[in-house]
Amino acid sequence: MIFLNLLPHREAARVRRRQQFYQLLAASAVVGALISAAMLGWFFAAIDSQGQINLFLEGEIKVLDQQNQEVKDLEAQILALKLRQRAVEDLQSDRNVTVRLISELALQLPKGILLSAMTQSGTDLSITGVAQTNEKVSEFLVNLGKAGGWFLKPELVEIKSESYSLPTKVQIPVVDFKLRAAVARNPSAQLPDSNATAAGSARQTAAAGTP
Repeated sequence: MIFLNLLPHREAARVRRRQQFYQLLAASAVVGALISAAMLGWFFAAIDSQGQINLFLEGEIKVLDQQNQEVKDLEAQILALKLRQRAVEDLQSDRNVTVRLISELALQLPKGILLSAMTQSGTDLSITGVAQTNEKVSEFLVNLGKAGGWFLKPELVEIKSESYSLPTKVQIPVVDFKLRAAVARNPSAQLPDSNATAAGSARQTAAAGTP
């Protein structure tokens, strides 16, 4: 005997497959949403962690900037103290140099010379005076060149013959001169050619007095 299945089994199978597809699609959507939510949560956590790290680094940078500024302020104060100490030392040294210069000039001044003025600007020294003869001026220049290195490169600036009236109305010939030299703070720093310069100036003075 032959049995015939008259039920719509094909349509039912199609419906079952469609339902399975929709179920798989819904499950995939749910799984995808869960994965996306997990990734977003991880990203948000990483961003928050990086933000905290950035805040910590900014705080440490501010601390370092403050420390650097304090170091700069200390360096500026140290530099100011050093400059002040150097100024005091230079002032004390200048006082000693002035006294020593006057002493050296008195030692190196030949007889027959009268100094009328002496001016100093920095290390430049200018001396004017009156001498009996040109030879006295030459001797004075040579003595300055040998004065332990206190006077560097002494040279004659101007020399001219004049006459001086004595109270007895007697006219005597004299020589007005002006010379210059450099003052050494450290007398050991004498220039090697100071004696030669002084000798050359002395020869120039002697030549100026030669008729």
